[in-house]
Amino acid sequence: MTRTDRLHHDVEVAQRAALTLSADLVLAAFIVLAAGATVYDVGRWLAIW
Repeated sequence: MTRTDRLHHDVEVAQRAALTLSADLVLAAFIVLAAGATVYDVGRWLAIW
């Protein structure tokens, strides 16, 4: 019974880690896209001047 409980716990931890990693990757991609858009807009604004 103890091995099954330990395995179940390990699976839950692995699932949480995978979910956290994928959420972090989505957040990082959003930040990179937002930063890229900002730099592009500022560059275009400076080119107008």
